[in-house]
Amino acid sequence: MSFFPRLHEFNTQLNSVVCVGIDPHLRLLEDFLKQELVVHGERKFLQLFSSAHIRAAAGLVSSVKIQSSFFESLGTFGLSALKDSIAMAKSFGLFVILDAKRGDIASTMAAYGESSFDQLEADCLTITPYMGTDVIAALLPWIKKGKGIYIVWHTSNANDQDLQNGLLWDGRKVYEALFEHITAYAKKENIEPCIGWVLGATRIETIRTHFLPKLKGSSFLLPGVGAQGASIDDDMRTFLHDAGIHALLPVSRGLSFGIENKNLKNWDEYEGLIRIRLRNVIKMINK
Repeated sequence: MSFFPRLHEFNTQLNSVVCVGIDPHLRLLEDFLKQELVVHGERKFLQLFSSAHIRAAAGLVSSVKIQSSFFESLGTFGLSALKDSIAMAKSFGLFVILDAKRGDIASTMAAYGESSFDQLEADCLTITPYMGTDVIAALLPWIKKGKGIYIVWHTSNANDQDLQNGLLWDGRKVYEALFEHITAYAKKENIEPCIGWVLGATRIETIRTHFLPKLKGSSFLLPGVGAQGASIDDDMRTFLHDAGIHALLPVSRGLSFGIENKNLKNWDEYEGLIRIRLRNVIKMINK
């Protein structure tokens, strides 16, 4: 079975569309986490941080989204920790989305496929599509074996509209043309259940108003809650539970940062705090 039908089946079983983001942003650490980094050093801290989030996620959500940049920036031991984190998440029965946003010519994308799917063994990879369908074509050997890809489409960052909302000669916006072009290619290659779209959570209302009829049956990853300005409100809930689409809501910094952890004594207590926060987010979405 293709990746997204399996993911959505798991979400249905758990009654949760939340995905736990693992973003070990060392410059943002507070209180307990900052102290643990000093005590253990970067290498051990990555292992402890990832483990706490994976254990907190198990049984509550279907998947984790691991931001590869925070691991890659620490060199060889960071990459080793990334591989170990993916292996651990999978051992707990979680799907792993590798958030690396790869996008290049076909030969380079094939190498990224080997790295992401063969070496790291992720289940799904985020990609940028602005070098055309070659970016997807090079990944077909893995896609047709059940791996998934999320295509960066319409994002939440402040300057996304400079390009993504730009008008083409025929009056369509860039994001509209991109969706139609990639969707046509996916249909031709018979991989429609294997692709999803990264849609910034702050852009949901625009998409619902102007583009929703074309989205039926599509899968979405919706980053942007919290740090990027989106909140879980009625509009968000409506989109998440729309019968015609499948959505996954990653929560990263909202679990890891800005939480009261001054009095935590150990990683078990930190894991418990993450799990409480995660349950609260799930309840907020499902109410």
